[in-house]
Amino acid sequence: MYKITRKAESGRSMLEIIGVLAIMTIMSAGAFVMIRSAMATQRRNTVMDDFSKIVTGVRTLFADYDNLKDWTSGDDVLAAMAIDDNGPYSGSKYAVTVDKTDESFQTFRVSITHVPDRDCIVLAKKSWPGAVKNSVKYNCNGTGFVNVAYTK
Repeated sequence: MYKITRKAESGRSMLEIIGVLAIMTIMSAGAFVMIRSAMATQRRNTVMDDFSKIVTGVRTLFADYDNLKDWTSGDDVLAAMAIDDNGPYSGSKYAVTVDKTDESFQTFRVSITHVPDRDCIVLAKKSWPGAVKNSVKYNCNGTGFVNVAYTK
């Protein structure tokens, strides 16, 4: 009589392949979420850095003046500092204006418009170094903007 022998199976089973695919899908989805989060953080950091550059530039440009009374346009100030008024978000723009509520003309405001709601909320709640206390104005519904006051 013939002896029947069975060979040991080699290779992967269907269950193992499905398990590997499931793990790879979860890892890919997690990486996508982390990349989007990192990109949003980078854009917010860009806004904060640009605000810092604008504030430093305004203070430097007007260091020889007693106040900001003769300041006419924020666009001229951004151009003088060689700072582009385009922000990191689609359609966002920076602006610099004298604070009309300050009768001594010592305060100016830096703002960014067209900020997405999620980033607008984070920027509005941030502690802005060198800003006038409780001076952050914002609207994070739809056409989000953040406006921060600084002293000369």
